[in-house]
Amino acid sequence: MKEKDYLATYYYAETLKYFYLAAVDKNIFDFNEFIFNTKAHPFKKSNFNNKKAKIYLGIN
Repeated sequence: MKEKDYLATYYYAETLKYFYLAAVDKNIFDFNEFIFNTKAHPFKKSNFNNKKAKIYLGIN
């Protein structure tokens, strides 16, 4: 196998999001209102629907 100089394009996008979240002024962004997935995408907690989540996950 031939070696390549390769860096996945998502590396910078995800790394910069994590850096921003670590460095942002806590008064600008209310971290208690959101939950973040593994790719640092924010989801508003108030929009969470427990019943739908159980259906999507196949939990009865």
